Amino acid sequence: EVVKQAASFTAGFLLTGWLTVIGSIATNAYILDSLVLLSVFFIALENIFARKLKIENTRYLFLLIFGLVHGAALGNTLVNTGVATGSPVFSFFSYAAGLMLGEITILALMFLIAGKFLSDKSYYKQRVVNPVSVGLAVYSIYSLVKLVLVTN
Repeated sequence: EVVKQAASFTAGFLLTGWLTVIGSIATNAYILDSLVLLSVFFIALENIFARKLKIENTRYLFLLIFGLVHGAALGNTLVNTGVATGSPVFSFFSYAAGLMLGEITILALMFLIAGKFLSDKSYYKQRVVNPVSVGLAVYSIYSLVKLVLVTN
């Protein structure tokens, strides 16, 4: 399930990131950064309050949409920092490849640590998933408030 979720997110991420870097999508950093933080907050809350343990197809749609937002935000950052000026497609895909290798490494480590040994324990959601999700939710809202206060 985690691999399917990551693939859904990555598909959207690559599409809009590439389109942003090549100039096909005009972006606004403030709006994108706000949407990125809200998407993290949403997924954190979903992790905590989802009633069913089985992941439904709607999560794939949300992850695809969030991937689109995150990809556009990264593409926008690469364009605004000048990283993508020489060879935008190569710059984006090189950067994205590094991110994905990091993502695969983290997912593999988390699977070995949490998924393999802890996920079948009765306390896993209460002691692992919920505290991490609360931390992500608090951090994303804190960062959003900070972004709004700094921008205004």
